[in-house]
Amino acid sequence: MPLPDRDFDVTEVAVPWHILTESGHRLIFATERAGTIAAPDPRLLNGVVFGKLGAKSEPLALYAQMIRSAEFTRTLAWEDLVPAEYDGLILPGETRTVAAITRSLYKSKSDNKRLQLLTDALVTLGRVPLAFYIAHVYLIHTLTILLGMAQGFAAQQFFTHYRYFPKGFGVGLAGVYLIWITVVVLLYPFCRWVAAVKARRQDWWLSYV
Repeated sequence: MPLPDRDFDVTEVAVPWHILTESGHRLIFATERAGTIAAPDPRLLNGVVFGKLGAKSEPLALYAQMIRSAEFTRTLAWEDLVPAEYDGLILPGETRTVAAITRSLYKSKSDNKRLQLLTDALVTLGRVPLAFYIAHVYLIHTLTILLGMAQGFAAQQFFTHYRYFPKGFGVGLAGVYLIWITVVVLLYPFCRWVAAVKARRQDWWLSYV
């Protein structure tokens, strides 16, 4: 089970660890650097919003057991993982973790520069999911209005739910893919900037962006 060095999700790590070890399986943890004892997101331990939004009591109790286990303190490095040597690979379902692990595993096994550039771009987008989501909503709606005007419709007809867009508006499947690629390309510089801000600063709210 690969983990980030810090800020992993308590529930998504401790619960699978407990279930699998109770079933007789042997888990091996890996961190960014070998021998590092991974640290959870402290907000999940202490809670936020007056302690109401944190991990539940049962996962916290399992976490307390897990950190005392030998396997949790004897970690491998991500780059030393060879997934084919294990019966299974568990990736805690948190975007930042999965993106970083994917990039590390890929870079350690490939010299293809073009694919590395593509991987880095996808990882950058994965680091700022909320920022991408919010920005893409406004960008897509703007492009929708421009496309509608190009097709002869009035801009006011698109200030409503998409189900009520005028009949005859739209593009084919090829056009949908072209718009999708355009949105991703246009948002990449913004996402890269947000990711750089998150890397430089430790403000608590940035982890939600």
